[in-house]
Amino acid sequence: MIKRLVQFGLVGALCLLIQILILLFIERFLPSVIANMIGFIASAQLNFILSYRITWGDSPRKTGRAQAASRLKFNLVVLLSVGINTVVFSWISHVLTVLNMTFTNEAIPHIVAAIGATIVSSSCTFLLNHYLVLKPEEEGANHDTTAGNSNVPASVE
Repeated sequence: MIKRLVQFGLVGALCLLIQILILLFIERFLPSVIANMIGFIASAQLNFILSYRITWGDSPRKTGRAQAASRLKFNLVVLLSVGINTVVFSWISHVLTVLNMTFTNEAIPHIVAAIGATIVSSSCTFLLNHYLVLKPEEEGANHDTTAGNSNVPASVE
C-alpha cells in the first residue's frame, strides 16, 4: 500500500498542478470557486487515466462494461470529491479573507485554498478508490504480468 500511496501522491501532484493552472486561467472570467471546480473536474479525468495505468496498475484489467463501470464509479467518487473540495476551498478562502491576510500576489490565497482542499478531498478519493473502485489484486491471485498491458483498453492507454 505504501508504493501505491506514493504513486497516488505523484499522480495527484501532477493533477493538482494542472488544476491550479486551469484555476488561474479561468478565474479571469469566472468566480474562483467555479474556476476551481472546473479545474478539479478536468484534472480528475486525467487522474483516472493515470491512476488506472500507474497507481492501480496491478489491479485486474477490465474491458467493455466492467471498465465503463469502473470509470462510472471513479467519476461518482469525483463528484463526491468535488463537493468536498469545493466546500474546503470556499472555507479556506473565507478564513483567509476573515483573517485579512495580505499577500504580495492576489492569486496566492486561491492557490493555498486549492492545495488545502485537494489534500482533504484526495484523502477521501484515495480511500474510496483503493477499497472500492480500483481494488488491488488479491495476494496470490494468478495475474499474468508477462503479457504487458495489452488488455488495458485503448481509452486508458
